[in-house]
Amino acid sequence: MSGIDNGQHWLDRNRPPRVQITYDVEIGDAVEKKELPLVVGILADLDGTKGKVVAEQAFREIDGDNFDEMLKEIAPTVTLNLPASSQLAEHKAAKALEATFTFTQFDHFNPVELLRMVPALKELYEERQRLRDMLARLDGNVKLGEQLDAEFRSVRPAPGGAPEKSGKSGGKAEEDMAGDTPPDQA
Repeated sequence: MSGIDNGQHWLDRNRPPRVQITYDVEIGDAVEKKELPLVVGILADLDGTKGKVVAEQAFREIDGDNFDEMLKEIAPTVTLNLPASSQLAEHKAAKALEATFTFTQFDHFNPVELLRMVPALKELYEERQRLRDMLARLDGNVKLGEQLDAEFRSVRPAPGGAPEKSGKSGGKAEEDMAGDTPPDQA
């Protein structure tokens, strides 16, 4: 195999194109298929500046290997006003949030990463994760689950909205959660 042949078919062996445009060329009695390369050019104002004229812009080749590098260089940014929600109102952010998102990696488009860019939403997400972890610890721990059920039944909402305890504390459940030790092993 010659070096030219290796170079010509490298794409076919490693990453065949998803779009193939071909046309037939008649040479005498034979018909030969020719393939046209697919080239896409995108013009976009991704950095938000209006100073550059389109004619002065240069095309850049972007692929999977240099996508994060390009995002870091361009750093597209968007500022959004997020509506207030009841959960945010409890966290002292009752008014609408103004959030600025700057994308310097492809992973920043992940919904969890978007949450982490807004401090109030990040706090709510972390609280949700802690509750999910506690629920996972309760799975299969019947004794601790019963103690927590009894504790939650003893808590009544107060007129001001804050919980009010009635009766005696179920201190054992609190100790079990604080020590992260199942009650049957304590």
